[in-house]
Amino acid sequence: MTERGAHVKFRAGPKAICTMMAGRCIRISRMIPHTPSRLPAAFCYTERMARDLSSYKILVVDDEADARSFICAVLEDNGATVLEASDGDAALEVARREKPDLITLDITMPGKDGGAVFEELRKDPALLDTPVCIISAHPDLRRLIYQRTVPPPEGYLDKPIDEKGLLLNVRKTLTLARRRHAK
Repeated sequence: MTERGAHVKFRAGPKAICTMMAGRCIRISRMIPHTPSRLPAAFCYTERMARDLSSYKILVVDDEADARSFICAVLEDNGATVLEASDGDAALEVARREKPDLITLDITMPGKDGGAVFEELRKDPALLDTPVCIISAHPDLRRLIYQRTVPPPEGYLDKPIDEKGLLLNVRKTLTLARRRHAK
């Protein structure tokens, strides 16, 4: 961990560095090879944790490159195969082609927004059962998702997100989806 003024940097896993200010992650960067490998005890990474998501393919949809990079790095660090899309049309294309186990979906995006993408996912018979975790910086937009005529999403997170909250929500969503399909 390094401190520079009011900013604190720490490793968010073996592939990412998080720059924090006032307790919030404000920037995620891919790690460069010569970054020191010492981690504070609170951010220790174990092999067991890496295998935790190893059997899952997750599509990350967000128009903000930093947010998408952070989510992807956290999921990759925990063993998931990660697919990326930066807009709604690309998200639908990748989802139809790759059939991910989970989709994390930002609501506010240019072009086709997350609400429209979510509704199309729920109306597509091939993707109907794909669990969706909505991630949004605008909690007031939550009602736009829950007021639709399609089934609600399996997960929801407000930005800014942290590694622990993201992993907890992703694991919970995948577990609930697995149980639903087992019935």
